[in-house]
Amino acid sequence: MDKTFYNPKSHDWFHGFPASSAVRAGDLLFISGQVAAAADGSIVAPGDSRGQAAHVFDSIQALVEEAGGSLDDVLDLVSFHKDIRDLGAVAEVAAKYFPSDAPAWTAIGSQGTYEPEQLINIKAIAHLGAGEKICYNPDRLEFFRAFPMSAACRKGDLLFISGCVGADAKGNVLDHGDHAAHAVHAFDGIRSVLDMAGGSLDDIVDLHSFHVDPRGMDLAAESVCKRNDIFGATAIPNAAPWTAIGTTGLAMPGLLGEYKVIADLGSGQRIASTPDTIWWRTLPVSGGSMKKGGSLIGVAGQVASDGDGAIVGSGDIAAQTAYDFDQIELILDGFGAGLSDVVEIISFHKDPRAIPEVMDAARPRFNSGNGPAWTATGTTGLWQEGYLHEIHALAMV
Repeated sequence: MDKTFYNPKSHDWFHGFPASSAVRAGDLLFISGQVAAAADGSIVAPGDSRGQAAHVFDSIQALVEEAGGSLDDVLDLVSFHKDIRDLGAVAEVAAKYFPSDAPAWTAIGSQGTYEPEQLINIKAIAHLGAGEKICYNPDRLEFFRAFPMSAACRKGDLLFISGCVGADAKGNVLDHGDHAAHAVHAFDGIRSVLDMAGGSLDDIVDLHSFHVDPRGMDLAAESVCKRNDIFGATAIPNAAPWTAIGTTGLAMPGLLGEYKVIADLGSGQRIASTPDTIWWRTLPVSGGSMKKGGSLIGVAGQVASDGDGAIVGSGDIAAQTAYDFDQIELILDGFGAGLSDVVEIISFHKDPRAIPEVMDAARPRFNSGNGPAWTATGTTGLWQEGYLHEIHALAMV
C-alpha cells in the first residue's frame, strides 16, 4: 500500500529517529506519540500537565490537518501519563479539542518517555476517507460519558474500542484484587461494544492489556484463554494477537487491568500468523492477525525469548531489539508482507533511557523520514523478567 510520510519542521528533534511523525496508508493516518517538545527538543510548559496537553493536542491537530483531515477524523487515542492522576486535567484540555463525537481513548500510567520532564505522550489514529464516523457508548460502559471519550469509534470496517476495565457501568471497581475477574469484566465491556456495532470477539485483530501488577498477567490470560465465551473456543490458526504490558497505574484506584481493542468488522475470516519461534504458539493467541480481505495487520508485542521461552540476548538492548524485529518480520511474512508495510510501532521500555539505543538498533530496518509512526514509553514490567522491552506493530497491506 502506498504511504505518505509527514515530518514537519516543528518536529525537528524527532527527525533523527528511524521513524516519522505521522504516516498515511490508504485512508488511515497513524500519528506518533506526541510530547511536550519544541522543534529544538526543549521542553514545553515544564511541570504543567495542562500546558503540555495543549501542546500535544495542537501537534495532533496540525498533523491531521497537514494530511488533509481534521480532529473530527480522529478515531483512537492512547495516552501515557507520567502521573496517571493528571488524567483529569488532561481530559479538561481535551474537551476543547473534541467537543462532540470524541474518539476512543485509552489512558494508562507510564514510567516516562524521551525526557523525564515530558509528562504525557499521546498517539492517535485517524480515518481520512469518506464515510460516517460512528461513536458507541453502551449503557454497560456509561462511565466513559463523563470524559471527552467514547467507548468506541468506527469508520469503515475498523472499530477502535477504549480500554475496558473491571468496573460496573458507573465506574465502581468490581471483585477487588481478582486479576482474572477483572479480565472477564473487561471483555464483557468489549463485547457490549462489539454487539452494538454488529461484531463479535472473532473480529478482534489487535489487543493490548495493561496491568498494574505484571504478575497478574498469567491469571488474566489463563482466565480469558480458557473461557469458551472469550478465547477458549478459538482455533489457533484464527487467533487474535495480544500485547501485555505493565503500568504504573490506571484511571481509578483498585483497577488491575485495562484492555483495548481494534476490530475489523469486514466480512472475511480472521487469519493468523504464529511462527514456531513464538513461545505462546500453543495458546489461542497469535503472533499477528488480520481479516482475510482486510488491510490492517495487528502484530503482538514481540519480546526476546525463543520458541521454548528462553531469554535471547540477556541484558543486551541492541540484541533484543534485533530479535524483536526479526520476529515481527517473520510474522508479517506469514501474510505476504514485510517491514516496509509497518505503519506504526509502540515500544515499551523497562528503562526509558534505553529508547535512543533501541531506535539506533532499528535504524537498519527503517530510514529516517520514511519510517513508521513510533511511540516509545516506559513500562514497569513485562511477561518475563529478562525482557528489556516489548515492541508492538501495525502494518497495512
